[in-house]
Amino acid sequence: MDRITFKPLVGRRCELSFVADDSVGREIRAGLLFDGVEAYKCTYMSSLSVEMIRAAYGRLVRLEQTPWLGEVSGRSARHYEIAKQPPRRLQHLMICFDDGPCYEILCVSFGPFGCEQDFMEQSKLRRNAKERAEPETLTERETTND
Repeated sequence: MDRITFKPLVGRRCELSFVADDSVGREIRAGLLFDGVEAYKCTYMSSLSVEMIRAAYGRLVRLEQTPWLGEVSGRSARHYEIAKQPPRRLQHLMICFDDGPCYEILCVSFGPFGCEQDFMEQSKLRRNAKERAEPETLTERETTND
């Protein structure tokens, strides 16, 4: 994988994309699209913790019951209650790449996108998504203990 890009989009969406070569040397763009985004952050290599790298290096993981998720979910729930709308069920997702950065997204849902099926089948992210329709779920304890 090369040239990883994170881009906020209109309508509470974000895109995490990468460019790589397919089996015949053509550049292919693929990645993940996040919907219902409430918040996101990016942590670069010099500020990454060992736990972040261990938990999410090269794979998308769902973190459960994190302080950040609790804080944002609480504020979000109050907003939707005042607006007389059902609250959004948010999830905390995280993925880290070589030399950072580590991306964390609080969102409702996500899914893969890509230009060519043969590339997507070669992609580690796509294989993981195919094998487990959901990202691996880690408790906060699993991300901080050896």
